[in-house]
Amino acid sequence: MPVSEEVSNVAAIVMKDKPESSANDSNVVGIRGQNLIAMCESLAETENARRFKAFPEAYCQLHNLSEEETHAVTDLDIKRLIKAGAGVECLQLLCGIFELDVINLGAEQAGVSEDEFRTTLAAQGHCQQHRQ
Repeated sequence: MPVSEEVSNVAAIVMKDKPESSANDSNVVGIRGQNLIAMCESLAETENARRFKAFPEAYCQLHNLSEEETHAVTDLDIKRLIKAGAGVECLQLLCGIFELDVINLGAEQAGVSEDEFRTTLAAQGHCQQHRQ
């Protein structure tokens, strides 16, 4: 399964209890999300990734992220990142920066073991095979 598809599947499970947002919420998220997305996209460059790892809060401030967005990034909190406007690509880049597997992260965010999380993914048809 491609990594981006795996990240989408993890995000879908973690966000299963996300409340519906109003049109006004999505407009605000869209504005804030632009800075968050731009910051995440910048991490694809090796030098930017190095700078982010050295001083994550300062790097977020450089990209005009709000305090809430900065904490979501540095905590690698999937729910808050998605609420702030992060998409699959942002989650994938941040997982790479933090050298984390999205399955481990999803399990942690969902409050279950990695095996339970994999089973949930498989039951929902998101995993082609149950990997160990």
